[in-house]
Amino acid sequence: MDWIYPALLAAFLAGLLTYCDLDTQFDPPPSLNWGPWWKLTLAWWFFVLANAALALVLYYALSQAGVIPETNPWLKALGVGLGYSAAIRLKFTTLPINGKDTPIGAEVVYEGLKNLIHKRINRIIREWRMEKTRELAQSDVPTLRQQSKALVISDTLMTEDERKEANKWIDAVASAQDMEDADRRLLLATFILTGQRRSRS
Repeated sequence: MDWIYPALLAAFLAGLLTYCDLDTQFDPPPSLNWGPWWKLTLAWWFFVLANAALALVLYYALSQAGVIPETNPWLKALGVGLGYSAAIRLKFTTLPINGKDTPIGAEVVYEGLKNLIHKRINRIIREWRMEKTRELAQSDVPTLRQQSKALVISDTLMTEDERKEANKWIDAVASAQDMEDADRRLLLATFILTGQRRSRS
């Protein structure tokens, strides 16, 4: 059982990297109703824990098979945990499909699961954003302009150049005469919720 603690380290690292990847790709809503919150939390942590479990199994399998050269088990755990995403994409063999040699490996199953989870998470967040955008867009343009500028001022990650560009975009949208009022409110509401500056076209 000497392998268990290093394997847990590999699992922890794989889970941590998975969590960071999800947090980078998706921006979880600050508040959700119980139903959507439960579904989002379940999908999110299922994927994190599934990756952690796969890394643990991978560490054990590689150790037992002697694939990893005999070395410090903690170093092996670091290697498996940090290199897990690359290892899971290894191709085991190729099969002729429609006249072409198609690589087959764990990646096929993994990417299918990943896409399923990502779509589910994205749908929950998208529905929340649509609802909140509709609510925000009920405000008039001057109010949304003020809120947008407050968002820019309070964002400590923005550089001065980025603030200038964001304020320039906000003013352009708020004063655009070639856009319907509803479209201007929609763009500003979307910016407040996501920080994304959508094209005016």
